[in-house]
Amino acid sequence: MADLPHLRREISGRDGTSGAPSSFDTRSETQMSVRDADPARSQCDKLNDAEFPMALTDEAPAKEGVDSDVRLTLHDVTIEYPLSKTSSSRFSDFARTVGGQFVSHDDRRFIRALDRISLDFPNGSRVGLLGGNGSGKSTLLRTLAGILPLTAGERIIRGQIATLFSAGVGIDPEKNGIANIYRMAALYNIPRRRVPELIDDIVEFTELGEFIELPVKSYSSGMASRLGFGFVTNINADVILVDEVIGTGDNNFKDKARERMERFLADRGIIVVASHSVEVLETLCHTGLVLDQGSVAFYGDIAEAGEFHRELKKDQKKRKADS
Repeated sequence: MADLPHLRREISGRDGTSGAPSSFDTRSETQMSVRDADPARSQCDKLNDAEFPMALTDEAPAKEGVDSDVRLTLHDVTIEYPLSKTSSSRFSDFARTVGGQFVSHDDRRFIRALDRISLDFPNGSRVGLLGGNGSGKSTLLRTLAGILPLTAGERIIRGQIATLFSAGVGIDPEKNGIANIYRMAALYNIPRRRVPELIDDIVEFTELGEFIELPVKSYSSGMASRLGFGFVTNINADVILVDEVIGTGDNNFKDKARERMERFLADRGIIVVASHSVEVLETLCHTGLVLDQGSVAFYGDIAEAGEFHRELKKDQKKRKADS
């Protein structure tokens, strides 16, 4: 089995400011303190810059097997986004999207999207994330992926990560489908000789037909999502992080996509999937994690997590009606 070159460790502490991105040494264990962020550049910009998964893989070739040392660990991790002193609509929209809690320290306001999260996912973990809008599911996935900078805490990533956060992310709308497949293959360091095989598989799965030779800007959003989904489910990685993208299109294609996803995930080291559908998660995962306002509300059996999530929603709805 191949050696495990993908090891990343980051330790952050706040000394009056939030954290900023740090480069990772992916071939040795390192410790990094992240401080003194530049508040002039918004976290929105940083997230957009880092969203495409090319930032999550190094230049080592994909492994044929999964190393037993594959692991994701968070210890007392907090993620905060600084708010502008001027209440611009951009930050208001961002606050609604991220969710979490508003906090203040050092005469500044922040959104605390994750609050002292500690998790350890060893090889073989199959974890489903549940929670309402703004509970922290997407933020947690991007934290596990190494995209978001830590405000405080420690993050250790062992293994190569592939993400499926938004199936259209990373696609150039000006290029046709075939050119985009070549482009994404290069970003993932997939040998060029494999690309024709990928194209055949993706065209068959997506049912794009002759559209594969047209610019993606001429696609519907569903067609672009199929292209991205078809590509990502061809990637050989140890850790797969998925954010609510299963089942776009008609019912027949949803079944087809779900079967492909199940086959794709079967031999991966770790999978973490966020969804509003307990039924979907029960088919893919054996452990459930329920988030509420950036904190872990429940962690355990996926069926029990689903029941806890349903009761939590009922309680939240009742409290909202009473207020």
